[in-house]
Amino acid sequence: MNKTINLFLRTIFVLDKTSHGGNVGAAARALKTMQFSNLVLCNSSLKDIHLNSDAIAMASNAQDTLANIKVVENLSQALSEATLTFAMTARKRKDFESVDIRQMAIIAHKHLLETENHKIAVVMGNEQSGLDNASLYDFNYVVNIPANPEYSSLNVAQALQLAAWELRYEYILTGEIKEQMMEGEDIATHGQMNHLIKSVESILSESGYEKEKLASLERKLTHILLRAKISKEEVQMLLGIVKFLKAQNPNC
Repeated sequence: MNKTINLFLRTIFVLDKTSHGGNVGAAARALKTMQFSNLVLCNSSLKDIHLNSDAIAMASNAQDTLANIKVVENLSQALSEATLTFAMTARKRKDFESVDIRQMAIIAHKHLLETENHKIAVVMGNEQSGLDNASLYDFNYVVNIPANPEYSSLNVAQALQLAAWELRYEYILTGEIKEQMMEGEDIATHGQMNHLIKSVESILSESGYEKEKLASLERKLTHILLRAKISKEEVQMLLGIVKFLKAQNPNC
């Protein structure tokens, strides 16, 4: 398979809490225009999106992209295969690793070139409220579009197409001088890290750790591990430690 095409196939776009079929159809059209095909819906009431009349109308000739949309229950499932994740927000967030969409494309491209097992995910919330603050801890980077500070209103499809264009430009035009795959560790997927975090949370809970503090700890631990970009081997090592601690304490 052509290496550049492979980059497009390992790029996932996610729409969270989308409730209007027209936005999904427009997003499908925007992605196909930029040669992307992986679109996922999560936390959405739109289950049979390929039959939605508004989506069909707005998708235009991107009916194949619309038909191949994957619908999952929650954000965790949507990100389960990704090894690097980006959350699109309307503004910069001081408490998170924040980059603009051009920086995102460079970071994503470098990550995908490290190994063919890597996948990236770009996530957008709905037009009314975007992504909630609590969910931002689940991402490696928070991404903003440096638009007019006095009027930065973009609908979902517009913002998605800008992100897709930056990625396409990086993959194709700069990819010509980055053809040699760089060696890199096999980074753990979001699903594997989530399993580790749940295992740690379980042993802490059963050891008497305050329940009121567990939720906050889980968010912070998730953020730390995502920023560290730990490998699958390191996840297995940490799971081994958790398993050992459980064996030493039968009550866990």
